[in-house]
Order: sequence, then C-alpha cells, then structure tokens
Amino acid sequence: MMDTLLLCLGEDRVTATRFPGTPETLKFHGKRFKASGSLGDFNYLRSQRGDLVGFVIDISEREIRLLASILSRARNVLLTKRQIFFLLSDEGNYEIECVQASSWLYRGPKGEQLIGVHEWKSFGNLGFKVDDDNAIR
Repeated sequence: MMDTLLLCLGEDRVTATRFPGTPETLKFHGKRFKASGSLGDFNYLRSQRGDLVGFVIDISEREIRLLASILSRARNVLLTKRQIFFLLSDEGNYEIECVQASSWLYRGPKGEQLIGVHEWKSFGNLGFKVDDDNAIR
C-alpha cells in the first residue's frame, strides 16, 4: 500500500503528515475531512542530495480558486504564472522530478482544506520534518 503525505495549513506555513493509503474520509485534529475530488498531478521537488523537499503542481484558474486560502496565508507556498510550489524545507536549491503523483483535496466541516499527495514513486528520504503528532484515522 502506498503512503500519502497530507499537506495542511498551520498558522502561516504548510506542513506535512504521513499516513497509509488513500481514505475517502479521515479525522484530523478532531475534525472529519472528506475527499472532494482530484486536485491534479503533483511533481516532487528534490534537493541536490535527492531528498524530497516539496511539491509543485501546474495550475489553472481552477486550482487557484480551490487553493485561494492556502495561497493567501502560507509563507512557504509560492505562486508563479504556471505553477504552485509547496516548499516544505528551507532548502534553496531543488530540481523538479516529474512523477505526476495524483492528489486529493479534502474538505473539513467549516471549509478547511487538506491536500493528500500520493506516493506514486517512492518519496525516498524526506528533507523536512513530518508532523506525526496528529491523530489521523
């Protein structure tokens, strides 16, 4: 079974939590989140050492609308004309590894959003801290 990295917005940063599989619903910080559909294909950002340091997705107006709250509040999410970068490490040098990993957008009871990125190709070594303290079911 492949793992999923769940990207979640904290106060001003996107962080990641790892969990097995791809559930239709999950419980995160005591709130129930339901998969609301595919967000698109993510590619991996790799450091010069080969560590996974983030993700990038090609965007359209749809993704900009869906991720507006994350884009406006997260310091480690960058928007260019064609892509959204989720930088989970302070690593400044990275390369894009084209893997086209599928993803799901999860919605909470008050419109909160989580992004699940599936381990299409091995995540390998993670160059960022994974928040394992969150109760995910």
